[in-house]
Amino acid sequence: MPTTASEPQKKRRMRNGLTPEQRTQLHLERILNAAIIEFTSNGYNNTSVANIVARARVSRSTFYEHFSDREDCLLSVMRPVLDALVRAAKGAVANETDPAERARAALRAAVCAAADDRDHVNSLLIEIHGGSDKAVSAVVQAQTELGNIINETGSTLDHQGFALAGAALSFLDAHVRAKTLDRLLSSEDDTLDRFLRVLVHS
Repeated sequence: MPTTASEPQKKRRMRNGLTPEQRTQLHLERILNAAIIEFTSNGYNNTSVANIVARARVSRSTFYEHFSDREDCLLSVMRPVLDALVRAAKGAVANETDPAERARAALRAAVCAAADDRDHVNSLLIEIHGGSDKAVSAVVQAQTELGNIINETGSTLDHQGFALAGAALSFLDAHVRAKTLDRLLSSEDDTLDRFLRVLVHS
């Protein structure tokens, strides 16, 4: 005959009204949010695990339950925006056959997707991720994938596609620094379209 958990057992399972799984997710969100602030404010080299856990109000052991080290945490902050820009570019070129239009559509979608992710886009600034070899490699990999999407075949890395992707990321970087992302995404502003027309010739 099945037994019913006692009240003390139920209380152990629920703390502050949260299940263990919910607490784990809450701690992860706190750590990532704190990491975004610390990395953005201080850069990778000047941010320690101690800084992150103090802001997140969790223990070091809780941090290491989720991440192997500070670099692993930085990569987790960067991945959403890198994945978003590559995914957006792929979707934008589905029906484009003209090479120039394909390139412009991919780059426009990538820049807008990254710019729209205000929580993570600052992590792409070089002074924030530049101290981490793995983070730099992650950005280069995203640039490579974006370059391949620009190519009609998408089977090999084209140097022009890679360079165009790099120029688009630099353009995004400049607007992040200038804090002009709102204007960039405005339907009334044609800065991005003008940039892409100059960058990608028909």
